[in-house]
Amino acid sequence: MTTPTLDTDATMGDAPQRDDETKQQPAQQPSPQQPQLQQQPQPQQAPAKDKGEHKSPMMIKNSSSSSSSPTTKRHRIRSRSMPNLIYYDACAKIHKHQHQRSAGSNTSELILNPKYLSTSSLPSPKSSTKKHHHSKRQQQHSPGLLPPATSCPNAPIQPPPVNSQSLREIDLQEIFKNPQLRHDIIFDPQLQFRPNLDGERGKRKRILAERYWDSIVAEFDALAATPGATLKPHSKLPLLFHTLRDILLSLLPLKDRGHVDAILDPDLVIQQIRHCALDFLSLAQWLADVFKAHCAPMRDSWVDQMVARIRLGIDTRSARRLVEGLRMTFAILEAMKLDVANHQIRTLRPMLVDTAIDFEQDYYTQIMDKGKISLSDSLDWYKCTLARFKNTPLATQDHVSTDINRCGFVWGLLRLLSCASEDLVAEFPSSFGFDFSRLASFRAELRRVVCLHLCVCLYQQMLQAGAAQNPQLARQALQRDRVQRFKQDLLAIIEDSLGNSKWTKNTQLIALETVKRVQRALGVEARAPDPAAVDMAYGWLSKHLQPKSDVYRLVEQKTVHALFDTLSRCVSVLSPLDSTTTCTTHCSQDPAGGSSPVHREILSLADRVLVLIRFHWGVFGKFYVTYLSLEQGSTQVADPSSQASACVLATSTVPHNKDADSDDDEDVKRQLAAQIRHQSTSTC
Repeated sequence: MTTPTLDTDATMGDAPQRDDETKQQPAQQPSPQQPQLQQQPQPQQAPAKDKGEHKSPMMIKNSSSSSSSPTTKRHRIRSRSMPNLIYYDACAKIHKHQHQRSAGSNTSELILNPKYLSTSSLPSPKSSTKKHHHSKRQQQHSPGLLPPATSCPNAPIQPPPVNSQSLREIDLQEIFKNPQLRHDIIFDPQLQFRPNLDGERGKRKRILAERYWDSIVAEFDALAATPGATLKPHSKLPLLFHTLRDILLSLLPLKDRGHVDAILDPDLVIQQIRHCALDFLSLAQWLADVFKAHCAPMRDSWVDQMVARIRLGIDTRSARRLVEGLRMTFAILEAMKLDVANHQIRTLRPMLVDTAIDFEQDYYTQIMDKGKISLSDSLDWYKCTLARFKNTPLATQDHVSTDINRCGFVWGLLRLLSCASEDLVAEFPSSFGFDFSRLASFRAELRRVVCLHLCVCLYQQMLQAGAAQNPQLARQALQRDRVQRFKQDLLAIIEDSLGNSKWTKNTQLIALETVKRVQRALGVEARAPDPAAVDMAYGWLSKHLQPKSDVYRLVEQKTVHALFDTLSRCVSVLSPLDSTTTCTTHCSQDPAGGSSPVHREILSLADRVLVLIRFHWGVFGKFYVTYLSLEQGSTQVADPSSQASACVLATSTVPHNKDADSDDDEDVKRQLAAQIRHQSTSTC
């Protein structure tokens, strides 16, 4: 599959634009808000160079015009069409490699929606290690390319927490190559990027960021105390402004890059900082104009705060406030990059969904050819699941018998979600590698539906027991809206701040709420719930909310049958991958659980599981059918199109024949692999 490439000229063109955005200054024209880079009087004698020093072609350029020879010489060096072309081309690679070496522990990792907590991953390529050593050798053998203020051949210079490498993860090319992202976008239409600051890793990143900016404050304080001093070899300031310029250029259209590159000269900025001659306020105001011209309007207030913080630092001569403004500048750049990436995700999602099955098939083909993964366990799982399913009464239904292979997969998937099954699986099949966390979430949701059903059953039984006193009130309490409010209150009790359900830990609270609701519905006036009724409810819930309970197993089995009836009908109707379709819109009649008090919850879970079923079967269905046919000794594959997938199985997976003797296992494997190659010759 051909992967589209990123159009750098239109990177910001996809982002939301301002109404007045068309009135921008043309390229290479100075902005009215161009910062006036002032310079304090300098001695005519240039500072002496250290031995072996590499002379930078950029000198300090005075903002006022002068006809003296030193000024003319400096102007001649600055007259290149691309400032610092020779120097920057030579040392940019050094900065880049320094950046890559130190970004491993400090990059601002970008993840998805807060609800997205996927834990599945595949082994990272080994090429990254080689690249690390390559950059180290290049840096050691090229110390002369760096100016004396930044030459540090023995240790990497730490980049800012927001840097080009950390933002590279959400480039359009990386989005197209990221298999986990392209898989997850199928299930989450509102998928978005955000900085990863959660958990222990997020805490560690925040600590490292604070240390970095504290070191920048210390450098500014040291320069203010000794104007004109040479920067230390480990100074972070040069890389900071180079990173600022590089990120900004990567976010702008090509027509605006020349203007920015001419004004935001990192080496000139460093020279002026050394001599306390940089007009920070003008630079901040110019950056604000650039941000407002290319950011979404919602970021304007943030940009104004950045300028105000830098102005406060200048007025109070506070390096801390000045660095806070610089820190906000990088935060705005990160937000711009996130806005662009999220806009591209929304725009390209239809295309990503349409090509998702082909992309994932190609991806698994490649990693199986390289021996990184085997589908043997998944193929054996499907074979055993289908054999068990054919022996159940569900397989005799009319809409099931016509599509027995796919319905058997649906039945097997639902068994993976069971908490009360006798053969509860500890690990999911490897073909669900991108869905481990998703399957765990489905299992937790199925348990929530079952526990809700049990609590509602207890509520109904207690109401019916007291119906003799006031049958009319009891009937009103059993109405659908009253039961729905009861379920919502129960969920508020058992769910924590992260949305996790804790049923057994909150059994006492559930019993109290149930008894209180029953007494209120029957018109019983009491200051506190009846202790005897609370004890009875607590004992019943403590026993039957456990998956080992016979009542729990019965309710779960009923729920799973309702899910299967709904999903099997929808799967037989929906063949293409369409994320907008649901079980509700395609099931004309209620499933087996239509009269269930948790009917809404069953349909909600079925809608989400249906997307996984259709997508997974689209990717691996041909593998399953081909393997099953070969295991049965069939010479004609049930689905002729599935022969195209046999190329993968021929070189990556080896079917396991449990009935064969241990001495003949290798022969059986070779024979089956040869059969797959032979059958797939005409189609691959």
